[in-house]
Amino acid sequence: VADSVPPGLALAATAGSAPGSEPAAAPAPATSAPAAANPPVPLDQVLHLDAWPHPIRDEPNAWRQLADAWHLPALTGDPCQAAVRAAQVHCYRGHLSAAKVQLLDRPGIVTLRIGPGPLTYAVLEELSDTQATLRMGGVRRSVTLNALTEAWQGEFATFWRAPEGHAELLQPGSGGKGVDWLATALAQWRRVAPPPAGSARMDAALTAQVVAFQNARGLMPDGLAGPSTLMQLNRTMGLDEPRLSARSPTPMPTLAK
Repeated sequence: VADSVPPGLALAATAGSAPGSEPAAAPAPATSAPAAANPPVPLDQVLHLDAWPHPIRDEPNAWRQLADAWHLPALTGDPCQAAVRAAQVHCYRGHLSAAKVQLLDRPGIVTLRIGPGPLTYAVLEELSDTQATLRMGGVRRSVTLNALTEAWQGEFATFWRAPEGHAELLQPGSGGKGVDWLATALAQWRRVAPPPAGSARMDAALTAQVVAFQNARGLMPDGLAGPSTLMQLNRTMGLDEPRLSARSPTPMPTLAK
């Protein structure tokens, strides 16, 4: 689809700030008020490079622009390693449908094929059943979901916040801070009292609770507390994380851990 013209309509184009992006055309600093709306983009250029003054051509820069939504400090060097050091925030990559991205319900990076040459990356800020809003280099544009899927083959990446000791959660019979956190989060979801600190174990009973939670949230019910399961538990625990500005579809699809 590199040379095809995807269907879709740009509803609006607005400029904003994005730390780590290439300098915008206007000389105002990133902390200044948003610039005036850009001229409407012709229908046949919505997902063409001409519509983007500063396209993102490398994945590390895309992670740095996504970090703005997470209020992370400047990510120098490898952005995923820097995010872990700065805030215990990890990188997640998957191959998902638009419906499954809505299930994760957080802004992320989509990989686009919108011209010859290298791949292009955009920050997905909003997603509904019919429309998506993308940001590159401080410029935001809205496109129809049909247009997006012509240029996007499902590659999706995002940040997620891991509990301390989360590696323990994949080890049967293990205990520790990560397992305590998991047991407490599941108890809060079930609206029951959590177990005493230090008593939780990654045993059959706790695994069954994980499966019940996964089934309730439309996740793959494998009993493993992987990134997607922990992202949903973070919502249960009320962690302050950025969200896509759209509702999730129903019924929920099945999402691997």
